[in-house]
Amino acid sequence: MTRRLTFYDPEIAERIVAEVARGRTLTDICRDEGMPADDTVRRWMAFDRQGFAARMQDARLTGHGRACHNWYSRDIADRILDGIAAGRTMASVCRDIGLPCRATVVHWIRDDHDGFAARYRQAREIGHGKPGRVTYSPEIADRIIVLLMRGEMLSDICQEPDMPHPNSVLTWVAENRESFAARYREARQTGYHMVADGLFGITDDRSNDWIVRCKEDGTVEMILDSERVPRARLRFDSRRWVLPKVLPRDYGDRPNLQARRDDESDMAEFLKLLNGRSRGLPSEDEPLEEEAPDNEPPNDDA
Repeated sequence: MTRRLTFYDPEIAERIVAEVARGRTLTDICRDEGMPADDTVRRWMAFDRQGFAARMQDARLTGHGRACHNWYSRDIADRILDGIAAGRTMASVCRDIGLPCRATVVHWIRDDHDGFAARYRQAREIGHGKPGRVTYSPEIADRIIVLLMRGEMLSDICQEPDMPHPNSVLTWVAENRESFAARYREARQTGYHMVADGLFGITDDRSNDWIVRCKEDGTVEMILDSERVPRARLRFDSRRWVLPKVLPRDYGDRPNLQARRDDESDMAEFLKLLNGRSRGLPSEDEPLEEEAPDNEPPNDDA
């Protein structure tokens, strides 16, 4: 049996605040290994240890989507900006452990915490090129295409500030703005191939599989994280479920009858074009007429 934390720990408190901001309940968080009992956390809130009560209130509002807490950390901001400058979307970066939700980062941009707005725009320009506009432009269309080819989902891309709504992008596809429809479909197919390649990374990744547990006698031991394996299996199964549906010819387990009909239609179209142009060509049933050798003398009887 592991020893429960009873005294206030600022690092543990920040972890709890971050998990609550992600939408998890306090009871669920306190079941994690190394976390204190929920009664202990409530005492921290009752005595407002180092402003813990106010931060928990903001985190709960953020987790339920009604507001956004505004506590700011320079180190956290640098991690977010480094990820964006590397080409990742904000939604993808904010899924990393220990980082705030996307709504929090948007709040920092709007309030310009510690000059964060200008630093964010600079990171966006480095990682994604010149920021685009909500209305259609070749620049913003190119950015969407590049991110789709990397395997990013359209919903995540469009959560970025200054990006259009997903419905706007789909409207561009329907209206085929500057041949955007074909580029969009090709980018989605390439992105799903990237997702398929990522399946091996999910199964082969063994980092953070083991966690340190403190025993009652003061010694520590390494145990397998009971939540990591099911979570990895869920990530793998969800992607494996989607791939055969969006790319059945490449990842489907059963023969794709529609693809077979498409192939037959292409062959029928080819035969239709060939019809009428093959007259005079020898048939398989008719032998080729043998030609007389050039050095054979002419037949006088003819």
